[in-house]
Amino acid sequence: MKGRNELHLTDAIVRRIVLLVATGHGYIHVCLVAFPPIFPVLNRELGLTYTELGLLSTGVAFSLGLSQLIVGPLSDRFGRKWLLLGGLLLFSVATGVCGLVSTFWPLLFFQVLGGIGGSVMHPVALALVTDVTSTRHRGKSMAVHGAGSMLG
Repeated sequence: MKGRNELHLTDAIVRRIVLLVATGHGYIHVCLVAFPPIFPVLNRELGLTYTELGLLSTGVAFSLGLSQLIVGPLSDRFGRKWLLLGGLLLFSVATGVCGLVSTFWPLLFFQVLGGIGGSVMHPVALALVTDVTSTRHRGKSMAVHGAGSMLG
């Protein structure tokens, strides 16, 4: 991946990139953290057992963690921008479709798919932030990225 100097990025563009990546990271964390509190509603409305609900959370967490091992090297090979955008789109669509299905197996499928999409935020987003920031501002940029996830 080309570094900041080869890309000829202005400070304003770098700030926008870092803020957008932090916002995407926060969005994913909001969706992940908001899921367990709605378990009683899903239990009551869809008739899912707490074991099934736990498996849904496990599915998204497992796919998110395991997929990071794959998307990190892919971003080194094919670039970060489109992989990051594609991952966020996949996460968003899969999460949205979860609101349309009402049985366990489709929910599990879309939760796992969402985890695969969301897996781009740690390895790919951090690498992108590293690529576009100067060493002088890298710590601050990483802090903004991390704050995005914590605010989420």
